[in-house]
Amino acid sequence: MTIKAFWTAIDHFQKAIKLSGDRAKIAVLGRIYALSGKVDEALQVIDELHNLSERRYISPYCIALIYANMGEEDKAMDMLQKAYMERVSELIYLKVDPYRENLRSDPRFKVLLAKGGLEECLLKLYPLPTNRKACWK
Repeated sequence: MTIKAFWTAIDHFQKAIKLSGDRAKIAVLGRIYALSGKVDEALQVIDELHNLSERRYISPYCIALIYANMGEEDKAMDMLQKAYMERVSELIYLKVDPYRENLRSDPRFKVLLAKGGLEECLLKLYPLPTNRKACWK
């Protein structure tokens, strides 16, 4: 993404949040801030999500995504573990979400996938083609 695209995305999400009145949607804005290198703004979003979680449910998965996009692997893994303990449904995307690439080499990530049976679950939902080479042509 270009810097201009990040600014456009930030502007659109700020307007969407204001129009919807749903502050929980700031999680996406936090991810955009993190991806664009705006760490202070991303941390402010995380703080607001923690404050919101005292009044309504906020998925730890959403917070984990922001941390992961900031390169804060330990904090991201802590939040993913919390998401697992809470049985957050978004975990089914864990293995295939391209924004988790920096976590895949972490042994805790692999344990989390195995512990939750997420690999088997994903294979049932999205079976590999019988001719796997056809996917790579």
